[in-house]
Amino acid sequence: MNMAANIEEHTEILSRITTRMQAVAPAGWNRIDIVYGAIGDNDFGGCSALVFNSRGGVIFLGWLPPEDVTADFAALRAAMAAPVRGAWLQAKYFLKYPDSYSIEYFRNPRAPKRLPSALDCVRELELFPRSADNVPDWMQQIIDS
Repeated sequence: MNMAANIEEHTEILSRITTRMQAVAPAGWNRIDIVYGAIGDNDFGGCSALVFNSRGGVIFLGWLPPEDVTADFAALRAAMAAPVRGAWLQAKYFLKYPDSYSIEYFRNPRAPKRLPSALDCVRELELFPRSADNVPDWMQQIIDS
């Protein structure tokens, strides 16, 4: 595995997300916080976002980024998957005006509010195999039920 090529791919995808978000951001934005999560093929409707103005006030609650941004997060998730560890299940991306971003990845987040189906969980393990100790407890419980 060529780690330098992988890092370049990750950087390229994140740059694409940043450029796209700058182009579609609502007027008056100062910060955009995006949450993307997926389990198996289910992305639960894509990304959701909060948009803040320069005073820190929310100007858009639950704003939906374009579908290509959701597709880029899915591509990033697949590109970052690793044997034994699998793929992250949730990412939180923070864009500060004009182009400064950071991102956090969660491989073992708390159970989502909308629980996935057992089929979603099984599909996750098919797409992104991981060792038993890297399967979140809540996911294993859903599979076992």
